[in-house]
Amino acid sequence: MVRSFVTGATGFLGSHLVRRLIQEGHQLTLMARRPDFQLFPHHYPIQWVSGDVLDSKEQLAKLMDRHQRVYHLAGLIGYRPELRQRMFEVNVLGTEHLVDAAMMAGVEKFFYVSSVAAIGASTNPHEILNEESAYNLKERHWGYFDSKHEAERRLIQKTQSHPIMTYILNPSTIYGAGDWKKGSRKVQLLVARGKMPFCPPGGVNVVHVEDVIESFILLEKFGKKNRRYIIAHENILLKTLFEWIAQVAKAKPPRVTLPCAILKGIGYFADFANYLGLRMPFNSENAGVACLYHWFSNERAKAELQLSFRSSFVAVKESVESYLSQGV
Repeated sequence: MVRSFVTGATGFLGSHLVRRLIQEGHQLTLMARRPDFQLFPHHYPIQWVSGDVLDSKEQLAKLMDRHQRVYHLAGLIGYRPELRQRMFEVNVLGTEHLVDAAMMAGVEKFFYVSSVAAIGASTNPHEILNEESAYNLKERHWGYFDSKHEAERRLIQKTQSHPIMTYILNPSTIYGAGDWKKGSRKVQLLVARGKMPFCPPGGVNVVHVEDVIESFILLEKFGKKNRRYIIAHENILLKTLFEWIAQVAKAKPPRVTLPCAILKGIGYFADFANYLGLRMPFNSENAGVACLYHWFSNERAKAELQLSFRSSFVAVKESVESYLSQGV
């Protein structure tokens, strides 16, 4: 039986991965700052341990002792300047601590869930980025994007000459049943309730959660060390995404797409309000992200991993139906 160590198991993607690894016959150790002993059935071959990605390498290596696999999904996502330093600590230093510990513990394979954010984004709707695209957001100083990019760079640097097999997954925006628990779904919930008055002008790529889970399995068979794999499917406008959500929820979609200049102006106003101590759910960083086209190619995943993809509309549909069923 393969013994695997998982971070981020309490999250949306992590909980799906745990169930799949159990099906594949893994015995799991799940590390969390606050273990949730009720999250999975009691008959699962699972051991919870308390820990943090910023614990010392020696502490983490002890927890990983006699494990063959590490699946690193834990991370911090945020689009506020005040979170930048914390994101670098968790996403960059935390990843360094884990991979150092894995090498100390003799782990054979290390799976790192990065993000398409580490690759960049485009102002041009005709430009589709891939794994070899040059990172183009450094001058914007966006903490999440920069921290995921830097974490990848340090992971590759640290493991290049070490026998550990390290794999990098770059998922796009993941949808599927149960994702309404994610903090990033607040806007989508407003759309589903018919309470979103406008739509941002940018674009997004949507992928089904089960396709991301399948990519972990296929990486075992076909993946190459320290090679990025974009796990993404359909490139769509945010307007289209909101229309899909409203369609499933039987709500009215936003009728107005705001020009980028107006959206950014609202963002700067929110920055000033935040500076004055008025807590706003929006800022100039959110606005800037929503004005870009986060569109990506999945050709490498299809060609090298032999990964096929479910409909992105189905992913959104299952997401909306899951939170409607909960009365959210």
